[in-house]
Amino acid sequence: WGRHFVSFQMSHLAWHSPNEIDELREVLSRESVKSDPEGSFICSATRAAILVGGLTNRLYCIDTPEEGMWVVRVSGENYEVHNIDRVKEYKCIKAAFEAGITPDAKFIKSDLITISRFISHGHTWDNDTVQKNIVDCVDIVKVLHSIPLDKYSDHVFDAWEVCDHYHQIALEKGAPLPDDIDEIYAIMRTVKAAVDEDKVASFPLVACHNDLLAANWIKGRMNNVEKVCLLDMVLAHVFEF
Repeated sequence: WGRHFVSFQMSHLAWHSPNEIDELREVLSRESVKSDPEGSFICSATRAAILVGGLTNRLYCIDTPEEGMWVVRVSGENYEVHNIDRVKEYKCIKAAFEAGITPDAKFIKSDLITISRFISHGHTWDNDTVQKNIVDCVDIVKVLHSIPLDKYSDHVFDAWEVCDHYHQIALEKGAPLPDDIDEIYAIMRTVKAAVDEDKVASFPLVACHNDLLAANWIKGRMNNVEKVCLLDMVLAHVFEF
């Protein structure tokens, strides 16, 4: 989530009163949100903008008098089909924030609303930009790998199971598949067999991101400090390294 919202300059946002955005107005009027000790501050928003980019959610940028600008992510329906656990995701976000590699966030558990610090004057990267800044990216991933697992996730990300999961959903829904899907799976089986055979000793589990797309990297300002950040922890779990 969030791979698009941070690319906006404040002057480019189409600001409205929060009351003019139907769903956001409804969210901010909920008693569970108003009484939440961590996230109730969003109800003081003086202006808001609709953001694009969420695949399993809706995104809004808000501006508050005392807390500044944040992005509010309202979780959509049927996100479980992607094996997403919002509570575990938030735990990973907080661990990554404490490690200094992702923006701060707050969570309204009752409504599965995640609130992330807005990154100003920044743009999400493309492949060329990542290549030019690959050393910075690798250093950040090293920091991620060093996060203690008890602060991160208790779920092991299995790439093979994820592929099989989505393949089965596509078959059940009658979705179109690539013409060379059988060839792709044959290659996957060969790779998996080679990996399994190479496991003379088990590899250690480390904190991983599992979705290092170029658009999940951004360089911008947080608290008047310019830095490179890693976004979108929705698939974050531990994995063998």
